[in-house]
Amino acid sequence: MRAHWSFGLRPGSSNRSFKLRRLISLHVGIFLVVTAPLVACDPTGDADPAPTNEFGSGASGGSAAGASGGTSAGGANTAGTGAGGSSGTSGTAGTPGTHGGMSGGHGGGTGGTSSGTGCGFKGEGERLEVTANIEICLPPVVCTSETCPPPLGDCVNGKCVFKGEYEGLLTLPEAWATHYCDLPGGGCHGVSQIAFPEVTAQKVAEALGYPLCSTAFAGDEKCVGITASSPMVVGNSEVAIDPDSGSIVSNWGLGMTEASGLCYEVSGPGGTVVVAITDRCGGYCTCGGSGNQECGPCVSAPDMSPGCACVGTVPGLHSECCGRGCASVNQDCDWCASNNHPHFDVDLDAFNWVCGEDAINGSCQLSTVRFFECLAPSGQWPPGGGSCKAESFHCNGSPTAHNELVPDTRCCCNWNQCPQPDGTCGSKPAQCGAGSCACGDGMPDASHPKVPSTGCCCVFGTTPQPDGTCA
Repeated sequence: MRAHWSFGLRPGSSNRSFKLRRLISLHVGIFLVVTAPLVACDPTGDADPAPTNEFGSGASGGSAAGASGGTSAGGANTAGTGAGGSSGTSGTAGTPGTHGGMSGGHGGGTGGTSSGTGCGFKGEGERLEVTANIEICLPPVVCTSETCPPPLGDCVNGKCVFKGEYEGLLTLPEAWATHYCDLPGGGCHGVSQIAFPEVTAQKVAEALGYPLCSTAFAGDEKCVGITASSPMVVGNSEVAIDPDSGSIVSNWGLGMTEASGLCYEVSGPGGTVVVAITDRCGGYCTCGGSGNQECGPCVSAPDMSPGCACVGTVPGLHSECCGRGCASVNQDCDWCASNNHPHFDVDLDAFNWVCGEDAINGSCQLSTVRFFECLAPSGQWPPGGGSCKAESFHCNGSPTAHNELVPDTRCCCNWNQCPQPDGTCGSKPAQCGAGSCACGDGMPDASHPKVPSTGCCCVFGTTPQPDGTCA
């Protein structure tokens, strides 16, 4: 998890975006915006020739892993009313469909309908009208925990069938924006891409004739940036496992702009931005006995459970929100793992532009969301796929507490798992307590203290406890 702040003014700081950067910097002590990229949303800023933002901590969602998880509890403006659409009248409940989408739906007015007209990747996506002013293109996916959270839905014949009152992206028929990265500074490198996010954004800007948000002035009609979005909007993560085959999903990320050719035009209290989807927002969740964490390690876990939502509720799991303005506040509330609303975790300049004066809150509600074709889809998608082995995930070579680095890789083990000689991760040896593994080469060391009277060393970021475990 990292805080993404970039307040230094560049030449030309008279434009609106930079003025808002200054406004936010004056209030840095009031709130902290953090991101939990899932596979991907945890930008590392790494300038490797092949962009990677793989799922570990850091974006989250890919965290860097992905997407950013969005902002912290400070980013939630309200608990969310669940009212959507323009008329406020309710539709009739629909029946579960592809992606768990609804053919009828509830929410405001005409919201909650699913059209048979294709969209996005090879025309195989599904249009989802959340409200009269919010329309999403759901990409083709393999039904897994990330696109069908186990407590909230079941994968039936490859589709997510929702449970109870949970309705996926229709649960809270609103769209929200947070921020997680500095696009001009190269801080938005997340999941693997054919081109870096800043390159894709420049292509979109040139194609549409709009400036990048980092160079836009107050008189400009719109500007261009990038976004990470909810798993149901982005599609499978780079290291998602197909539960039927046990193999990594080959056609992952089909909602990404490079794969689909689609961008989103979103409007908020400050203005309108066009954003290319270049990452995914992983959010916060638990799995395998872990505490609440960025969700990168849990994208395929059968016991993945989303954390308390920053806005709205998660019926059957969380009856209240826990973001700013809610009855209780959790700094690591979840924006994305529950998929309870369409979420856009955008770059800082786009965030300042679209949220305007509301940017000081760390998040803002969007009034309109629409997708459209902005670039020709790449025929090279996907750009390689995941390379981490069983029980591990991409973390850009940066381990976090309880997630041990796999030697000679950029992968980290799932919670409290131990690296194995074949590059996979597995359970601890019988002689070691929870949170420890057999001491490896060069251990014990400062990051792996030895458990007294054993041949075991604590996993990264933990220390020996009196009972022989590490925490």
